[in-house]
Amino acid sequence: MGTTKTGRVLNTKGASGIASQFSVVHSNEGAYTKPIKGNCIRLKSGGHGQTGMGNQFDLKSYSFNTETWEDEYKEFLKCLKFRKDDEIKQHKGWKNTGPYRDPDGNSREFYEDLAKFLNKQEEQVQGNWIYSANEKTIKVSEGEKEIFILKSDQFGFSAPRLERDHPYDIYLDKPECDIKNVCEWIYYSRTIGGSFLWPSKIYDGYNGFRGGKKESSEMADEKYVKSPSTKQGKGMNSFHLEDREDLALLEIYLFYHRNDKKELWELAKLRIIDEGILGKWFDHFGSFETYVNFFRFNSFVCKDGKEYVPRSIITGEKLVSLNPKSKENKRLMIREETFDYPNINQKTFDNLVTWIKDRSWNMAPGNLNKSYERHYEGKQ
Repeated sequence: MGTTKTGRVLNTKGASGIASQFSVVHSNEGAYTKPIKGNCIRLKSGGHGQTGMGNQFDLKSYSFNTETWEDEYKEFLKCLKFRKDDEIKQHKGWKNTGPYRDPDGNSREFYEDLAKFLNKQEEQVQGNWIYSANEKTIKVSEGEKEIFILKSDQFGFSAPRLERDHPYDIYLDKPECDIKNVCEWIYYSRTIGGSFLWPSKIYDGYNGFRGGKKESSEMADEKYVKSPSTKQGKGMNSFHLEDREDLALLEIYLFYHRNDKKELWELAKLRIIDEGILGKWFDHFGSFETYVNFFRFNSFVCKDGKEYVPRSIITGEKLVSLNPKSKENKRLMIREETFDYPNINQKTFDNLVTWIKDRSWNMAPGNLNKSYERHYEGKQ
């Protein structure tokens, strides 16, 4: 419970020397869930978090609105896994994603928290941009002038759904799938660190290339190779990056290195956006290293000599050799180091979500003035 004061010890009636679950003292006021089916109460907001208190959900997620979300979401995932579609359709309040809702389309609080983070980080680049949360976007202003409208895209892969056509859906079909893991991955990937922000002029023209479904990916890649600047429907052009944050960061890295890595930049799909628009956004941060530090993407990169390069969510190591003559690079940029659907495995999801958790931890207001900490990585 919150007392607004540290160091308080509270008695509990009839506890016989054993503290009840309600007697944990937080340094600040907090709001809690009710204990359901013997589970411990959880911190919904306020307080200092619950790390080390036996509750794994120690970061705020924006995708679930009910106190009983965990049991309900596991039930939905079981229905998906065992093909109980009629139960899903008949359940009051469930859509094709069950009780889950995308935070970037349904949470004003999500955008308000992002705007607070961005305004604090603006001090890093000694800039004078002001970030203001709207219902489903963030406005970027300089003085009275509007510069950008930012849109958020969740990069923790699309949540499981009735259509069963994204990475988590494929994993759910595997015999070794653990529903508890999927539940935790979705929860944590929808914390603040799972957001990728794009100016709308980049988002609207490019973001379709970053998502995608499992079918027809070869056809989509073939069409892109023939005409990389042609905008096609999302169902046919969106398989390149498969919502992979590491490959999106690789393309941003190549934008900053477009002069000295020209041959690789020519393969990037980000190139479909006018370079003037890209420059107006990315030049604000000056370099890839500053961009990474500003947005706290440090868990997603590693050092290659003196510079940052993206890490592969599949291997956890440096993404590519970045040799413009390498045939592997061409395969990566046009055909990806792709998500091979038959080989989707737990390690990839664990890497991705652990890095998102670390990013969320480091985006918390109390941690922004500290050096980046890999708080969760290595503690799995």
